[in-house]
Amino acid sequence: MPTHKLKAKVALVGDHGVGKTSLIRRFVQDEFDDRYIQTLGTKVTKVQLTIPHGVDTDIEVDMSIFDIIGQRGFRDMVKETFFHDIQGLLAVCDLTTRTSLDDLQDWIATALEIGGDAPVYILVNKNDLKDKAQFGDEAVSKVAKPWSAPYVYTSAKTGENVDDAFNALAIEIVNNAMRTLRAKSAIVDLEDRVLQALALRGFMGLAKKDLFERFRGISYDDLKAALERLERQLLVQIQWKGPADFTVIITPKGVTATHDRQNETSALSSV
Repeated sequence: MPTHKLKAKVALVGDHGVGKTSLIRRFVQDEFDDRYIQTLGTKVTKVQLTIPHGVDTDIEVDMSIFDIIGQRGFRDMVKETFFHDIQGLLAVCDLTTRTSLDDLQDWIATALEIGGDAPVYILVNKNDLKDKAQFGDEAVSKVAKPWSAPYVYTSAKTGENVDDAFNALAIEIVNNAMRTLRAKSAIVDLEDRVLQALALRGFMGLAKKDLFERFRGISYDDLKAALERLERQLLVQIQWKGPADFTVIITPKGVTATHDRQNETSALSSV
């Protein structure tokens, strides 16, 4: 069964005392400690997961879990460092403290401002104390809606839904990474095909009409974007003959790149 490796950075955010550290301990070590220890700054825990992808592929995920201190002032101090390049966000609130839910809006907004379009899961922790709940589904749904964030009720004390929450986020991270990889592969494949077609034409190049005839089924925007990327790499030269007509010629650097890519493909296929 093919196995691929992936590094993932996940951040846990939320007010102090909501149980972020306890959730991580439960997930990684299957332990619970009810003594409250305020996280000093940020603690990073690493864990390796194996996530099935498709029927015959496993993804080994080296996950770094950043436990961000819950003090508001510290949030702004660390955001550039600890939210950069996150692949997932777990936003944690305390079912017995309404303000911890309300504050998640700012926590999530701050993290995604730096981290970009990362998937968000909301963990409503301390469900073992649901008889003391200060809010219900309607309030959680209202906070989750702007971020399209799934939410789940967890208990670091009993372990309720803790593994499921972390694993669900890991699966989404893997799916996003594989979609990105497939998209990049499609881009590289199109660029290779364009270079090979141009290499056969040499200094004569290909006019716009001939180019689109050869690549029937490829959208104008995708083909144009591929040509522009190749031109930025100095692999082709686009010679405009008017506002809507052009001829594309491969450069000497492009010829060399085409040969190198063909050699790499031949070497891989022979392994």
